Amino acid sequence: MKKLLLLIGLCLVAYTCSKGEDNSPIAPIKYTVSVSASSGGSVSTSGGEYDENTSVSITANPQQGYEFSSWTGTTLTGSTISVKVTSNQTITANFIRSIYTLTVVSVGSGEVTQQVINSARVEDYESGKTIRLTATPESEFLFYDWEQLNNNLSEHTYENPLEVIIDSSKTVTATFEKRLPIVNPHNTDKNTVGKWKIRKKLPGSKRLMSARVVDCEMNEIIFRSDYSFTIITETSTITGQYTIESETSISLNQGETNIGLLTDVILTENYFSFNIELTGVCEEQLDADRDPTYDEASDPTAPSSTASQTTETVSSTLTSKPCTIETEIKSNNANQTVSLGDPIQDIVIGVTVGSTCTETLSVSSSNLPNGVTVSLDNNQILVAGTTISNSNGTQITFDYDIILNVSSPTIIISGTIIVENNDTTDLNTDQGAGVNNTGTATSTSADTTTTTNTVTTSSTASGGGVSSDTISSTGGFVNNTPPITTDINTSTNTGTTTSTGGGGDTNTVTSSSTSSSNNTSAEAYTINVTASNASNYTLSGSDRNGRVSGSDPSVTIKAGDIVNFTVDASGHPFYLKTVQGTGTSDLISVVTNNGATNGTVSWTPSATGTYYYQCSLHSSMYGTITVN
Repeated sequence: MKKLLLLIGLCLVAYTCSKGEDNSPIAPIKYTVSVSASSGGSVSTSGGEYDENTSVSITANPQQGYEFSSWTGTTLTGSTISVKVTSNQTITANFIRSIYTLTVVSVGSGEVTQQVINSARVEDYESGKTIRLTATPESEFLFYDWEQLNNNLSEHTYENPLEVIIDSSKTVTATFEKRLPIVNPHNTDKNTVGKWKIRKKLPGSKRLMSARVVDCEMNEIIFRSDYSFTIITETSTITGQYTIESETSISLNQGETNIGLLTDVILTENYFSFNIELTGVCEEQLDADRDPTYDEASDPTAPSSTASQTTETVSSTLTSKPCTIETEIKSNNANQTVSLGDPIQDIVIGVTVGSTCTETLSVSSSNLPNGVTVSLDNNQILVAGTTISNSNGTQITFDYDIILNVSSPTIIISGTIIVENNDTTDLNTDQGAGVNNTGTATSTSADTTTTTNTVTTSSTASGGGVSSDTISSTGGFVNNTPPITTDINTSTNTGTTTSTGGGGDTNTVTSSSTSSSNNTSAEAYTINVTASNASNYTLSGSDRNGRVSGSDPSVTIKAGDIVNFTVDASGHPFYLKTVQGTGTSDLISVVTNNGATNGTVSWTPSATGTYYYQCSLHSSMYGTITVN
């Protein structure tokens, strides 16, 4: 028993000792903290699980164009906070867009309107918004450019309207400049004098001219007070003399030769806009800015600075890219025979124009039958029409040429058209006992000359019977009177011969010849054409009404006449047209050298009507041609 009690006591002592010696730590309390950011920024930590009473540092970082505004889930403020963890928490950093001020300044006469592309306020805009500024000049002013400061550097742009992205407070200045005449009206100063740097075209910009036009690749153009000029291109330098033709045009010359023309000139103190055409080389619409650093006195390319310069400016020309024009006859009928009054078989010629060609194409002909014409449309030449004329005889051969006028006339096809006339009428009448036989052959020739010969024979026999024979013949060809007035000349010759036969018969022969000439009075006229400005042509010559002279006078001729305009008008292409107006449409097709600035423009009209001579570049330079 004692042993049992002893054993129980030892066990109790051992248990008590082991419990008193347990020193393991108590587990800490943990909490979860979740951190996030609204649109427009980020946070330095996304949070996690933290022990109770731990401090967690959180920083809110706004993106460009945004600002930190507040925290959600804590009362702490500031973009950087220290959160003591005492419970589970969800904390969010809030951001708002920055507000910037757009200041618009105008220099000169004009106004700028502001249009918000995707919402906004009046002048204070949230960041990221796009504002469209539109500059509208007042009368006699032009918008010149926009100016902005970027990193304290001034940036200029010419795009109007201008779209501004609001990413900071900005100041934009719109400059308007007053339009200037080429020549200052108060003195002889030329506002064009100076160096003008050509603006580079914006990517994707489109030209409004023909697809065949070749860019001039100009970098600079210099106009000097001594009327010399220099054009600097990507590949060459062109020099010469310039002439102010009008308020909107300037011609470029090398000696006596015109090499180009500037039209639609718009000018301000620092801006120069124009269309330039270098003859046979290129054509382009350009904008340029004045180089403020240019000094004519120190210009090494100026004639006055060139020791070897002669009275004529040494010049180099811009090399023309090869121009290839191919023609192909589509119809195998260049040679054909047709009856008078019938249409010919259409002669079709295809024209293929190379992409580098800049010349104006026109077509003309020589020696086609009257009523047959040639035209050029959509790169196809068509020879067609109904023959309405011929010459004396029953057949005439027309050896013709079709001429393509490019930089110089070129014969592209030659052929022969034979026009035949078989129109005759015979009438015979027999009335028995007093015989009256009448035979008539009628035709009218190309010169509408009519000849009538009448022979009357009277014979009296002893038996008292009487017989009379009359034969009337009109020579020529039918339906060949051209649409012009004629002069008629008539002469009559009569002769009588009387003889008495042995049987007592008396024979009297009376011969009467009447000639009536109805001649076409086709004439040839030469009219000299010059131009001292871009307002009028000056003509000197003659026409059907007598003397032709003065500024843009009317010309009167007749169908079938030949009129030769001898043109000496550099920079003013002289065209004959069916409709008044600039450009090279509505051209009269059968004209030689149409559009010449130096040469002879020839035309033989075949139809009456009102036509026009017209400078293709200047609307006021035109006159009427009346064909009777």
